[in-house]
Formats: sequence, structure tokens, C-alpha cells
Amino acid sequence: MDNKDKNLLFEKKFAFDIWDDATKAKAFEFAEGYKKFLSYSKTERLAVKWAKKSAEDNGFKELEHIGEIKQKGFQSPVYSINRGKAIILAKPGKRPANDGLRLVLAHIDSPRLDLKMQPLYETEHIAFLKTQYYGGIKKYQWPTIPLAMHGTVAKQDGSVSRFLWATNPMDPILMISDLLRT
Repeated sequence: MDNKDKNLLFEKKFAFDIWDDATKAKAFEFAEGYKKFLSYSKTERLAVKWAKKSAEDNGFKELEHIGEIKQKGFQSPVYSINRGKAIILAKPGKRPANDGLRLVLAHIDSPRLDLKMQPLYETEHIAFLKTQYYGGIKKYQWPTIPLAMHGTVAKQDGSVSRFLWATNPMDPILMISDLLRT
């Protein structure tokens, strides 16, 4: 094969074989922060809480009402939280919006199991919960791994309670059995 033919071939290269030490160090630094985010943000609500703190640390102010932008203009970065499960961040540009906008959109997709209405039942002295799964993980990926329960309960009086269960080694085991039941 001559040089002309070699130029037509695509050759995969591992980034760490190409990057210099400074770039590798930046990658590891980023990865450490990302691991902290993933460890903390087990639910959409926790991811929004993390994003809110990060936004505030970077100069974003909470937008109380959309009318504020119309009245005061759009001069500083703002954020708005929707029901504790979604966050919108906006940063003003140098030119008017009539000239166009640049949008970066993402959504929070926390793999999770949600409990169905009246989920608890007992068989053979074992408590079971009826669930629905979300977030891209398949049914066969859940069994026999230790799970924690993060919850938000909206009460009839309008108050909201949050709880966390099965993160302490002394808590009862929470898992999905890999045995078929009939």
C-alpha cells in the first residue's frame, strides 16, 4: 500500500496517546468534579439543587418573574427553577435578541424506579413494591444491586417532605430480586 492509499484510511487514536500532560491533568480535574456531581445528583431534584448552587457561584441570580426581564431588561445571568425538577439558565448576549439567539438545551435524566399507586404488598414474609422504571436502564440491569430510596412526598395540606433511606450500612437491604415469582 502506498502513501496515497494510507491517507484514505481512518485510524482511531486514543486521546491519552495524543494529549500532553497538561491536557490530561485538565481531563482528570474535570472528571473529579463530574464524579462529585454524579455522586450527589441521584435524583432530578438533587441535580437541580447542584445546578442552582453552581449557577449562583458563577454570578447567576434567581429570576422571580418573567416580567422582570421585560421591565428591567436582560443585563445579568439569571436562572429559574420549575417545581424543583427543572432549571433554566439564561445569559444575555452582546447583541439584541432580534439578531438571533444561541441556545444550549439539556434535560436531567436520572435513572430511577418510581413507585406505583398503592405499591406495597407482602408475600412469603417479604415486602414487595410495584414499580415503574425510567431513565434508560433496562429491567435486567436493576436486580441484585444495592439501592437507596430518595423520596419526595406531597401531603394533602400542601407541604412537602423529603426522605432518604438505605444509604446507611445499618439500614435494611433494598434490592430487586432476580428470582422469578409466580
